[in-house]
Amino acid sequence: MMGKPETVENIVELEQTVNKTKKFRPDYPVSEDLRQVMVSEVFRDFMIYAFDLYYDNENLSLLKEFVEEHNPKAEKQQGLLDNLFWWRLLYDSGPNPVNS
Repeated sequence: MMGKPETVENIVELEQTVNKTKKFRPDYPVSEDLRQVMVSEVFRDFMIYAFDLYYDNENLSLLKEFVEEHNPKAEKQQGLLDNLFWWRLLYDSGPNPVNS
């Protein structure tokens, strides 16, 4: 009878040599197939991740409080809330993240 397999942790750091690295060039065209994958799959997965991580009651209540203190027009409130949400996410993902 076979025993329970043991979990062996192997950590391998992957590195790429300088001569094989590619520089992203925004002026080069992206294929339509790649564009579709990025928009339909990668961006969707990122949105789900971002909302799960940041759009919780604590962050949302802080952002709503900030919006209410500045008393914007009713039609501008949701847009301001959305922009503050993305700014918070960008701030936390910067070079010196607060919570990450």
